[in-house]
Formats: sequence, structure tokens, C-alpha cells
Amino acid sequence: ATISYKTLANQLGNPGAVRAVGGANNRNPIGIIVPCHRVIGANGTLTGYAGGLEIKKFLLEMEAGYRMKSGSAATVAQDAFQDYIHHRDRYTASLPWDEKTG
Repeated sequence: ATISYKTLANQLGNPGAVRAVGGANNRNPIGIIVPCHRVIGANGTLTGYAGGLEIKKFLLEMEAGYRMKSGSAATVAQDAFQDYIHHRDRYTASLPWDEKTG
């Protein structure tokens, strides 16, 4: 699921803190645990992601595909990991960087 910066600021009880939400997202050191790639623009566009918008899109598309297949977040993560292990070339071929050099 995605959420807009504005909706997240509202849920935090500070509707005027949209830029602060963006700033916190930008400084997130643990994106794999705090999934900042799921925060999008109010109009549904992909905006700001430290890894680049191509990676943000890739992550959201991968997660959406697994959500269709199974229910729980744990199952989604396990399925995604297993698929990555078995089809690594398919995933790394679409990344905008060389996996060996980072």
C-alpha cells in the first residue's frame, strides 16, 4: 500500500508538515525496514526517492505483484525473496546500476 506525504502528515496530526515528512523520508537510513519508497505524491505520482525513481517504481511493482498472489506481509516478503533467488538475472537486468559495483 502507498500513502501520500500529505496523508502521512495528517495521520501524524500535523497537516502542515508535508515537507518535514519528505525530509524525514529522505534521511531514512533503514529503507528496508521503514519502507519510504511507499510514500508518493498527493496526485499519485512517484516523487523523491534516494535510490532514484526507477528503483522506487521497481520496488512498488514487485511488491504489487506479490500482493496479488498472497495475503500476509510475511508471505509476500518470503515469496519475493525466493523469486529473487531463483530469477536473479531477471531482476538485476532491469536495475539502473551494475550490481557488482553498487
